[in-house]
Amino acid sequence: MKFFKAIGLLILGLIMIYFSLKKTKYDKEFDDDLSKNLKDELKFYGATVNFKLLLFGMFSLLIGIIFLLSELELIDISISE
Repeated sequence: MKFFKAIGLLILGLIMIYFSLKKTKYDKEFDDDLSKNLKDELKFYGATVNFKLLLFGMFSLLIGIIFLLSELELIDISISE
């Protein structure tokens, strides 16, 4: 069961990291309508969300690697439930 959790966490982590590093482009129509303060606020919000997504993606990747190494019996960890 840990093997499937590990694979799922690895895939989830990679997807989260991919979307956090993916560059987004603004549409020109919406750029003309937004004021400068609103543009700055949206950029800050986008950077904050991308940073959180990157952190959660890296954490998910790390836990997935630990579960995978544990399942392959390369490291010994025990999780009490």
